[in-house]
Amino acid sequence: MTKAGTVPEVLPRYYIGARKRFDFGQYMHLADDSDPTLSQWEDFVMDREKSHEVYGVMSSPAKAELERARRELEGWLERKFPQHRDLFAYWSDCVGRQA
Repeated sequence: MTKAGTVPEVLPRYYIGARKRFDFGQYMHLADDSDPTLSQWEDFVMDREKSHEVYGVMSSPAKAELERARRELEGWLERKFPQHRDLFAYWSDCVGRQA
């Protein structure tokens, strides 16, 4: 809910994220990790409307490997949803959507 007179923030439907994967099914997001060099990372494209991942890749913690994974995800997102930067594209409740 927004306060009177404020404009609500509109986010694109799809975004790219990364998280550390632990053996027992728990995850830590990249921004929360004090030492991202110790384990394997799961990089993904998330669908905000359906609240699930639509594409993902695994990477090592090396900076070059994380960058490679991000480039792969960005390429996939560009091919699959070319208007993903349009804040109103692909949301099911937006008039004239492209989905």
